[in-house]
Amino acid sequence: MTTTYTPDDPAYLDESDLRVELERVFDLCHGCRLGFDLCPSFPTLFDLVDADDGDVSALTAADQDRVVDECYQCKHCYPKCPYVPPHEWQLDFPRLMMRAHGITEEGS
Repeated sequence: MTTTYTPDDPAYLDESDLRVELERVFDLCHGCRLGFDLCPSFPTLFDLVDADDGDVSALTAADQDRVVDECYQCKHCYPKCPYVPPHEWQLDFPRLMMRAHGITEEGS
């Protein structure tokens, strides 16, 4: 898993690496839930994870993609998130969504 938001990083376009990073970030977001009212991505994420008894690893790639697709890059989650850099968990939801869009659209 690579916590990278830099397109120059060799792992940036690695889809399997992205999927692991999405799972990590979605698990943190599900546990925190501060973004519940910010955009459709978060309620969808929480509903999908709650439907599997809180097991983020049960999300399919299609589930992850649905969450990604519902992010409209408003970036309101970034200032509200307690885990943004320089926090040790390095969570940057908007940049992760951009990374995911770059990989999933490239593969289409």
